[in-house]
This record gives sequence, structure tokens and C-alpha cells, in this order.
Amino acid sequence: MGAVAIVLISLGSGGISALQSFIVITAVPASFIIAPSLWYAPKIANQMANQQRL
Repeated sequence: MGAVAIVLISLGSGGISALQSFIVITAVPASFIIAPSLWYAPKIANQMANQQRL
């Protein structure tokens, strides 16, 4: 990713916007990985609290 960033920045005036688009495109799959953990975290925390009798 670093090499791609260097290439995009060196392109000139359109390089920064291309770099921003590249960052957004690479961040979207990560959000699909993180979303389930955010969705189920309260349920899991509640189960753990019940197990520990808190």
C-alpha cells in the first residue's frame, strides 16, 4: 500500500484525490470485518457479566 501511495502522490495535482479514493476503497472491506464485532459486543459483554454474576 505504501508503494501505491507513493505512486499516486507523485502523479501530480490529481494524485491527492486519487490517494483519498484509494484509502476509502481499502477501508470499506475492513468495515465489513469490524461491523459484526460492534453489533455483537453488547450481547457478549452481557453474557460475560451474567457468568461472573456482576
